[in-house]
Amino acid sequence: MKIQNDESVTTVQQLRKTAAEQTSKPRKSNTPAADGDLVQLSDRAREFTRIRDMLETVPDVRSDKVQALSEAVARGTYTVDARATAGKMIRESLIDILA
Repeated sequence: MKIQNDESVTTVQQLRKTAAEQTSKPRKSNTPAADGDLVQLSDRAREFTRIRDMLETVPDVRSDKVQALSEAVARGTYTVDARATAGKMIRESLIDILA
């Protein structure tokens, strides 16, 4: 069973993918090179690094949600809001078509 919050999960997945791509690239030092060059990170790059570091501490699975849903399924009390599910499916399809 896959549980997702469509917008935040997509955002996190995109950030993780970008972070993985960035970590595979060679990094430049912030110290002056022998010829006097200096590398300075932009505010956006520093913010990206901060977000990437925060994402590394977030677990891939939300155990509390999985446990609660598993218990609801076992008790037979889990229900699905068909209207909300259909709406999200249509929304995702439209995003895919327009992207």
